[in-house]
Amino acid sequence: MTREKVKDQFQLYINFSDKNRRVNVELIKHMERKFKDVSKLIQFMSNVNHLKSPFSYLIQRCESYLFLRHGCLELSKNNIPYITIHDSVLCQKEKMYEVQYLLTDSISKQTGLTPGIKFKELEDPFPSLDEAAAKIVESINSNK
Repeated sequence: MTREKVKDQFQLYINFSDKNRRVNVELIKHMERKFKDVSKLIQFMSNVNHLKSPFSYLIQRCESYLFLRHGCLELSKNNIPYITIHDSVLCQKEKMYEVQYLLTDSISKQTGLTPGIKFKELEDPFPSLDEAAAKIVESINSNK
């Protein structure tokens, strides 16, 4: 099964709220046999009517809590300047391995799991901003 297929099936497992139809989905039946307590929690949360995907929100809140209250707390304790952007940390290039260690270590201590961390080099946004600004000025001037 591809990663996308597994992801789709898992999203179905955590978000499909129709009790009568859930029992006809093989993956859901398998997961409910294998993980009874988790499945009961998912089923209970699926009945929260004012949220579209309550279990997904719960998982996101848990991830945010771990990331901010444990991972980023360690960065602050170690006087590392950073900015969070969703589930990412923007930091100085020379601090990236220290940031990786602190995030991984603090989250692993809480969960017993090692989070995956990827590095991305930021591109200088100003050349593209200058280009975009020039196009806007050009379009304004051509409309006069």
